[in-house]
Amino acid sequence: MASCPLPSSRPCRTSSGEDAVPDGVRRTLERRIVQWRALSGGEKEIIFAQRHAIGRQGLSDFTICDDLRITMGGECFGHRLFHFCLRL
Repeated sequence: MASCPLPSSRPCRTSSGEDAVPDGVRRTLERRIVQWRALSGGEKEIIFAQRHAIGRQGLSDFTICDDLRITMGGECFGHRLFHFCLRL
């Protein structure tokens, strides 16, 4: 049996062209899905709240500064900047 996203306005067919689900069953399923979505709403965003203890987490970042073309003594100085912030 072919998998078809439901509800759909196009018929579900197998690779041989046969109906994968009889029309009556498909229409009943589509109608029930529409009713369920009307009562339950659409997809809901899931958020997992996180609690961070003060002073236990830090944020760090490196910035590559080679494109700035900084020179020291006439020599190109390729360097990185490091930034750290303790979360309060």
